[in-house]
Amino acid sequence: MKGTFLKKLFCLSCCAALGLSAVPVGAAENPDGRSSVMDPAQTGTVVIDYQDTVDENDPVADAEFTFYKIADLNMQITAADAAHLSQSSASKDTDAVSGSKTDADTALNASENLVPEAVSSSSVTDTRPEEEAEKPSASGSDTVTSVGNQYVSIIPDLEIDQNTDAKTIAAKVQAYYKDHPEIGPSYTGKTGEDGKLAISGMEPGVYLGMETSPAPEHYASAPFLFQLPYSDGEDVDHTFWNYELKVEPKSLPAGDIVISKHVTGSAGDTNQRFSFVVTFKTTDADLSVPYKISNGTKGTIKTGDKIQLKSGEVAIITMIPCGSDYKVTEVEANQDGYKTTSEGASGRIVRKVPAEVKFVNRKDKQPTPTVHKTGGTPTGDTLPILYMIQAAASVCVIGIILFVTRRRKKK
Repeated sequence: MKGTFLKKLFCLSCCAALGLSAVPVGAAENPDGRSSVMDPAQTGTVVIDYQDTVDENDPVADAEFTFYKIADLNMQITAADAAHLSQSSASKDTDAVSGSKTDADTALNASENLVPEAVSSSSVTDTRPEEEAEKPSASGSDTVTSVGNQYVSIIPDLEIDQNTDAKTIAAKVQAYYKDHPEIGPSYTGKTGEDGKLAISGMEPGVYLGMETSPAPEHYASAPFLFQLPYSDGEDVDHTFWNYELKVEPKSLPAGDIVISKHVTGSAGDTNQRFSFVVTFKTTDADLSVPYKISNGTKGTIKTGDKIQLKSGEVAIITMIPCGSDYKVTEVEANQDGYKTTSEGASGRIVRKVPAEVKFVNRKDKQPTPTVHKTGGTPTGDTLPILYMIQAAASVCVIGIILFVTRRRKKK
């Protein structure tokens, strides 16, 4: 009976940037809510405590989570063994009431694997007197759903074990629930201003948890798997079933880039469109983020793509992961007589502070020569008069030369 019962309890699968942790809800504070015998008629509760990854003290509100039941639990031992487990748990309950931390409590904080490793009924041995072993359970049943590790998938062709990755089955589960809403219970709710969501009345089983609608300016946390109820012990004689679970997702917040364009100068064309290349470095090179322009244009953009703006227009690019380096480049900068200046054209996306990028193109008419009273370069207005004076003077000089020449010949 001292053999290992559960080495690893459950897995909350997550990516490097989107972590999850799970701890019991009130396990030590409310030992009466735990039992060494699994009760299949008892329902459970999942509490979401949602914080972002930039500021762990900043709750994430208005995030929708959905929990899909994907498997039933098939864990049975004899009623006599179940009764013995209840008796052997007395010392454990005493420790919990006094607030002492047992090895089982410590084991709860691990979130390494999906569900318990397989344990057969033969791993539970009976060392009680024969007359005690034959004592029936309180329900009068020969067997009681309790310990073991068999998962009966309620979705065809979906296999569930301790190695299942939530991300690999998420799409299939969602699609099947969409086509077969009657398959099993699913539970949905949104986090409040404190970042918390409590879903109660959940049937025992294995669930896929998903953030089905991310909070504004946040990316969804990774899907995860959990089991209700779950055990906080590793040895059979220290096994307690908890029907309340606390999950703490870590979501990656996102930021915005705001790009504005202005054309100035006497020769600037305010109807001309200018192209801008937007780059942002993220761990996902194929990430597409939404954008909208003040003229009503909407779409998505990947790093290295272009958008076009004319004077007075503003583009807002959203959902860029915080911490990403960005750069905005104008393709037509300093061309066709324009002088281009910019502000904030490169930097890093930070939380709740939009990156403001401003581009200004100036183009003026070329000045014409002018004549100043003190002697300077002639202007376009006085240039014809100057030419006429020069021509008249030339004619006079030529006439005088001809007149003098003829006078000499006559003499």
